[in-house]
Amino acid sequence: MKAKITDVRIQRIGGGGGGGGGTGTSAPDNVDIWNENDNTPPPPKPPGGDEEDREYKVWTPPPGFSVHGEVLPAGALEDEDDPGGGDGTGDIESRWDESFSRSVGNAPAGIRRALERLRKPVVDWRSALDTFIDEAISKSKYDLPNRRFLSGGEAQYGYKTYREDFNSIVVAIDTSGSISRSMIETFLSEVMNITSIYNPQKTVILYCDTTVYTPDILEPGDTPDFNKIKGGGGTNFWPPFDWVKKNLLEGGDAPSVFIYFTDGYAEFPQASQYGISEYADRCIWVFLSFTGEPYENPQPFGERIDITLANKSIEQI
Repeated sequence: MKAKITDVRIQRIGGGGGGGGGTGTSAPDNVDIWNENDNTPPPPKPPGGDEEDREYKVWTPPPGFSVHGEVLPAGALEDEDDPGGGDGTGDIESRWDESFSRSVGNAPAGIRRALERLRKPVVDWRSALDTFIDEAISKSKYDLPNRRFLSGGEAQYGYKTYREDFNSIVVAIDTSGSISRSMIETFLSEVMNITSIYNPQKTVILYCDTTVYTPDILEPGDTPDFNKIKGGGGTNFWPPFDWVKKNLLEGGDAPSVFIYFTDGYAEFPQASQYGISEYADRCIWVFLSFTGEPYENPQPFGERIDITLANKSIEQI
């Protein structure tokens, strides 16, 4: 970046007259010499001088240039003036896609990965959730060959895939405070869209933190009541499993699918507790992380989906 310096005031050492004052030299046009006892303010700046006198140059690396540590110099991402008046309140989001497309192509690999991570979750969690639910309610059954083909050596053992009755789906939603309401509504709406294809006889939604609040129990065609979203305390993983044990398992109804949507950071129950072993292979944990990296702790049973966001200021998944 190059800049021209204007309106400079220089104090003469030892006092003296104006102008070049005994030195035999004259000041440059843009320098105002003043004496230490002279309290006269500097001349006013010319209109637009601050901005019009600036010269900017965006740094572009030459071919084959390597930036060790992948640190970009100032201006490499082509920052624009803040339309919010310089206080950081400009509509950055509306200009992000345009700036991103211009900048990311020239950025080193590590910077590109970081920028991509800021834009969206790193996995298509909707597709992954759809696949899991489909597989959870689909079973394989081996078929024996017909006896009349045995003697000819043409018999082939095989299996058929069939779909069990989709009795019930349980969705536990962690409302401990880190997960925003908009994220909860987005996740739950997607679950309902997916399960509408399979038409479960019952959908149980458990909003929970250290306890389970009033459950939302839906029949085919019902929609979730988002007014039942409560919570904001700490996080315990076991209350939804305890609720399932007392209200479903003891009545002979094991969940066809159990989904736990959480940001983690609590102690996991074991599959040997709360009757979880009866449906452990049909459990899926959906971990929401705000660190840019997947939630680090492994789950003791079931499958998992990681929704990875850059930070907690992101409101959508």
